Amino acid sequence: MPLIRTSKWPLRVIGCKLVLFMICEISHGQSIKGPSYVTENSNHTFSCDYSTCSVSAITCTYSWNSSLITLPTDTSSKHITLTSIRREWNNAIINCNINVNGSSHVTAATRLNVQYGPLAANIPVKSPYTVTEGNTTSIACQAPACNPTCTAKWFNGSTQILSTTLFGEPVRRHFAGFYTCHVSNSVGNRTSQLHLIVNYVPILLGHNRTYNVSKGYPLTVTIPVSACPAVLWKDIKIGDRFVNDNIIVNLTNGIDVQQCIASAIQTLSVVINATQEEHFRNFTVNFTNAVDTTTTHFAIFPQGPPDVPLRFDEKSTTYHSVTFVVESGFFNGGEQTFVLQYRRVNSDSLWENGSIAYVGKEKNVEVAMTVDDLSPVTDYEFRVYAFNEYAQSKYSTVVQITTALHVGMVVGSVIGGVAGIVLIVLVVYFVCLKQKHDKKPPPIVPFTNILGALEEEKRQGHPQSNMYMQSSTESENVYMNTNTTKVYV
Repeated sequence: MPLIRTSKWPLRVIGCKLVLFMICEISHGQSIKGPSYVTENSNHTFSCDYSTCSVSAITCTYSWNSSLITLPTDTSSKHITLTSIRREWNNAIINCNINVNGSSHVTAATRLNVQYGPLAANIPVKSPYTVTEGNTTSIACQAPACNPTCTAKWFNGSTQILSTTLFGEPVRRHFAGFYTCHVSNSVGNRTSQLHLIVNYVPILLGHNRTYNVSKGYPLTVTIPVSACPAVLWKDIKIGDRFVNDNIIVNLTNGIDVQQCIASAIQTLSVVINATQEEHFRNFTVNFTNAVDTTTTHFAIFPQGPPDVPLRFDEKSTTYHSVTFVVESGFFNGGEQTFVLQYRRVNSDSLWENGSIAYVGKEKNVEVAMTVDDLSPVTDYEFRVYAFNEYAQSKYSTVVQITTALHVGMVVGSVIGGVAGIVLIVLVVYFVCLKQKHDKKPPPIVPFTNILGALEEEKRQGHPQSNMYMQSSTESENVYMNTNTTKVYV
């Protein structure tokens, strides 16, 4: 009997062991083995593991399911492979159901950790983005949903900007350019580019404000300017009555209106083919764009030889002097002085300065200039020029004039001629007296009557008029040459 009890007891113990063993394993041994995380678009295999199923006497069957993931058609295997894993599957639960010997069921589960990078780097404004200088704007570099979380950074070229937001301050023109929004995590990265255009009023760069040029010479005025948007030719105004056939205005467009790079410049050039008197003054230049107008000034000053005198006319002539009227032209920057020169005609002598007259800066000033100490009845040629502190003008046209006959020579000739006639008459008279001494002497004629008769005879025998006549404007002893003055060009 004891053997029987004894033999029964172990059976019960053994049976108890079997029951306890099954309960423990079913409750605590199932699991799904696979990677701790998966990346988007990858393929991974997961295994359903249950230690009890490793006992040869136990038969296990498997089935897989998930509420978010579309599983392969065959889900009865211990293993399942997920292909082209999608970011939407992140945090999805996969269940593995285990059937033990067709009666007991256990379930293992795992939560899927799908890691993925950013789809895009988001900029809340469209590129190109235009702002006006002085305005305040904020532009963020934004990261979309990422796993793990993305970081966002701004770059200007290769230089990182230590902020995810651009321009938290008034915008300046040098902010213009290209910026890159860079978003990344351990899985991937994305970038977006922003072209920032900063509109600003035209800015004048270094240029000359004064120009010195001689009348008649060419001149080019250049004014560089930086502006965004670019200044158009039609929006430039240069003073008034300035642009004509003698002037060409050019505007180089150094700025691409679409790009509007602040480092590029435009250059206004005003080309004057031959500078005239009306150009010597101050000018105002207005540069206008969509933001505002900028004004600058430049002045053109004359600097060169004066004009040839505008008028050079004979005023009066005596036996020893000639007087001219000389009219001033444009002074060309310096106070001018006239120099009147002369020399004998057909001589190799050098020109001599006969008269000098200060004129100043005024135009159309008439000055009387006289050359003295000339010889009577002599052909002279005259010319005049002007000079200032810069140079001498060209010479005027040469004028040829003959000085008058001296009045003393005329009187002496007349008296000498009368005396000779009287002497001849006396000689003839006395010869006749000697030859006819026996004849009755002729009546005595007073000497004054003889002179009168002689004068009457001269008038009757020489009807031509005297080529010299008494001047009404000089003293009674001065005579003027009435011959026509010759002018040589």
